[in-house]
Amino acid sequence: MILAVWAPFLIPFLAAPAARRLADALPPRAAAWVLGSTATVLAGASAASLGLLVVDGLLRIPAVAAVGHLSLPWLDQASPTGVVLATLAAVALVVCGVLTLRTAHQQYRELRRARAVLGLPA
Repeated sequence: MILAVWAPFLIPFLAAPAARRLADALPPRAAAWVLGSTATVLAGASAASLGLLVVDGLLRIPAVAAVGHLSLPWLDQASPTGVVLATLAAVALVVCGVLTLRTAHQQYRELRRARAVLGLPA
């Protein structure tokens, strides 16, 4: 679980230097598609990683553990993360989600405004 949780956070730092070289090597259109697609995949992996940490914290709540018929002492031994880390992951996941929705809403408004200026149908 340690590799599944922490690798998505480290890979974007390693991908940044490669992205710069790739952007210089490819034509602009291809570079935009490759870098945009890669950024989307890395963002999804990071969100999934945060989700794993949140689930780990939720399973430490006795009522949630009882639903899954899990033993709390077994969970404490099997998982290296704590409740504090799971709480921080939940906060980070919510903040990232809110920022993503806000950015998407702003881009949608700008797109509608640009279409209106050009006289294109909405």
